[in-house]
Amino acid sequence: MMLVFIFLVFLLFCVSTLAVKFYFKSKSAAEPNKDLQPFDAGLVLSGAAVFAGVICFLFFIGISNEFDLSGNMGQAGDFIGGLTNPILSFVALMVLLRTTMIQTNEAKKSTSFMERQSEFLEKQETFLVREKFENTFFQILNRLENYCEVNFRRDSDVKGVTVGAKIVRELRSKKKEFDALSGINQYRQTQAFVSKKLDTDLCIGLVNRAMRALRLINNADISDGLKTSFAGLLLDSMHPDERIILCSSTFFQSKSRRVLLRKWGFPHVREHVHACFFIHKFYKRELGSLPRKKKS
Repeated sequence: MMLVFIFLVFLLFCVSTLAVKFYFKSKSAAEPNKDLQPFDAGLVLSGAAVFAGVICFLFFIGISNEFDLSGNMGQAGDFIGGLTNPILSFVALMVLLRTTMIQTNEAKKSTSFMERQSEFLEKQETFLVREKFENTFFQILNRLENYCEVNFRRDSDVKGVTVGAKIVRELRSKKKEFDALSGINQYRQTQAFVSKKLDTDLCIGLVNRAMRALRLINNADISDGLKTSFAGLLLDSMHPDERIILCSSTFFQSKSRRVLLRKWGFPHVREHVHACFFIHKFYKRELGSLPRKKKS
């Protein structure tokens, strides 16, 4: 009887050791990139039945002939149940943990897939937004260049001088006179002179087309680096004479326009080509605000 008992305890220890080892092996395999399969139900049930059968068989062959089974059913049940219940309960727990790990692994895979899908959709949306912006921008830029080619880059009535260069020469004709003035007087007289020269359909068409392209860049849903790059393309596509006409006209017409031009580096020319030094100081960020007319 003692040998049977020792054998049962040894069997219980071996099964427990294998169960613990299998548990940690299953846990280490529970990674998002690995497929974790559930236990085979038939194998689990068969193993539990065989284990319970072995316990019962060893109990019956190991008891003494003097042992009255009918009068000691409680003791027999306690003995067999005490040995089998912990193992069978642990097997059930292992099956439950295995199922939980499978569900957790699948949830991780689903989350990872959704994150990758979301990242892909964001990149695709960004690409489509940029593609739409580029198509619109280059269409506007092409129209602007065609407009300038036809109206400002052709020869004027002065030999060897384009229409744009002639307009800029006229704007600079009174520069020394205006620079000699100060404050509000320089601003007002330059404004009257520039408005007279640039308040034409030709110059207004240039300003509207250029500002449409610049507003598109400023309001685009792209990075600041790309905005700077496209603003540079716009600036390079316009000749210096055209940029001077653009900035001189908008300087007196609209605060928002002149601030936007200054923000993106226009007109990018030297001081002597402006109608007055006042305009140059503003676009070079050396002037905080424009002079105000004094109240009488």
